Amino acid sequence: MPTPATAAVTPITPVTAITPNAVDLEPSVTPIAPVTAITPATAVDLEPSVTPIAPVTAITPTDSEPPATTAAERTRNLFSGLPILVVDDNEDNRDMLSRRLNRRGYQSVVVESGEAALDYIQNNSNVGLVLLDIMMPGIDGIETLRRIRQTYSRNQLPVLMVTAKAQSDDMVRAFELGANDYITKPVDFAVTLARVETQLSIVKTTKPVSVPVEPKPSGLAQSPSTPQFGSTQPAAANISLVSNNSFSRFAAERYQVQYFLRQEPLGPISIALDKQTDSLVLLQTLKAYSPATAELLKRAMEKEIEKFQPLRSLFPGYTYGQVDSTFYVVHGLGETFDQEQLLQAKFNTPWPLESVLLLMDRLLEQVGIFHRHKQVHAGLRDDAFIQPNGRENHGQSMVLVDSGLGKRVMIDVSQQSAEYRKQLLMQRDYQPLEQRIGRPVMSSDVYALGLIGLQALTGESVDKITLPTVSGDLQWRQFVTIPDPIADWFDQLTQQNQNKRFEHAMAARNALHPHLQTYLAEPG
Repeated sequence: MPTPATAAVTPITPVTAITPNAVDLEPSVTPIAPVTAITPATAVDLEPSVTPIAPVTAITPTDSEPPATTAAERTRNLFSGLPILVVDDNEDNRDMLSRRLNRRGYQSVVVESGEAALDYIQNNSNVGLVLLDIMMPGIDGIETLRRIRQTYSRNQLPVLMVTAKAQSDDMVRAFELGANDYITKPVDFAVTLARVETQLSIVKTTKPVSVPVEPKPSGLAQSPSTPQFGSTQPAAANISLVSNNSFSRFAAERYQVQYFLRQEPLGPISIALDKQTDSLVLLQTLKAYSPATAELLKRAMEKEIEKFQPLRSLFPGYTYGQVDSTFYVVHGLGETFDQEQLLQAKFNTPWPLESVLLLMDRLLEQVGIFHRHKQVHAGLRDDAFIQPNGRENHGQSMVLVDSGLGKRVMIDVSQQSAEYRKQLLMQRDYQPLEQRIGRPVMSSDVYALGLIGLQALTGESVDKITLPTVSGDLQWRQFVTIPDPIADWFDQLTQQNQNKRFEHAMAARNALHPHLQTYLAEPG
């Protein structure tokens, strides 16, 4: 499909702080060429359910060798008796991954091509997981993945893509075809091991549900109570099932993905072109794993959307709906978008301290609007913010573009489902412990913003910044030297103990302002 012309969209009105007369600041807890079929162990649904991306854990230097496991530790490894298939045309890469997996108590098998991988899987039904390189001669990783998914679902045989760089087109296609997760080269084994163990744990605890495939009608029949796109009516907390339709078909007809942001536990988040309105939107999908969890998702969506009403004006064009067992949330981005506008794309090198403090002032101001309404955002991370076009200062011009609804729905569902609860707990990155166990408070957002600020300050990844210490402070001070009062302020943002953090964004912002005076004072 040809790439459309740059979309013309309506600019986002700058966010201003909402000052209520009285505010209770108590935290609220709230199919391509014919191929040889792979003989499956059991019949599966050919439209597999979405499996969450694995948590990112602390990164160790890539040239370090992790310690070998003891005999006792090997017995505890998830699926340690099942082989992990390493598929890579580079001998050094195969040997490195195989050797390190073996040292951790796993059994690894290496092959050098997609063809060899398909042969092995066809003749060995007990493969536990596949580490699959994307760029290979002959059958590449994308085609190999497609053929695997003709027989095995995500839950039956996890596939982790290995890529030199996470190109959006490749990874969007990989996730569409059923990839569980991906890792990048050069391979960091600590991250790889965490993602392998997460996927094997999900296989061990999840029983795939086979749902009969019904005929697909040509059009999208919409229930009268399903909200229409572009509707100016307030969104009521009422979501109706649109039966006998495929969400993937619906999405492909309506949207064209421009940039893949990330894979969330319930589905991907992307920047997409809405072909009906010729505007750019943030598109998030949340897919249930079974009819039972679809009901849980529906109730959680209704609850969160009702609570979200006072904040809808922050996200132009906000709407939502449901097709089969997949829910979607859409809102406009406000301006033409390219990936360099993402705050995430600006963290290659450390920022000047002045710019970091101005950035934190802006981010705390925006999140403070949620907190004044006694709402927890819960989805804050570096790619939740963009810098509008035409802005030079990369500190003050950031705009929050992710409503966080998907994360809050996930948290709600986890309170009623052990499966979702486990998936939430395995997530890390910007989430403090209380949020991972399903009890986020406003200071959880403060923690996430603190990590974003430390990324800008140090130029380091969130994985390195979040290496814990006995004291509860993070080890970020080894990467940069700044005045002690400001360093102490960042420490209070990012304490592991929620009771030691600033209670909400407004308190953190008030404490920041004295440090800003030096930078905001008039010259002379």
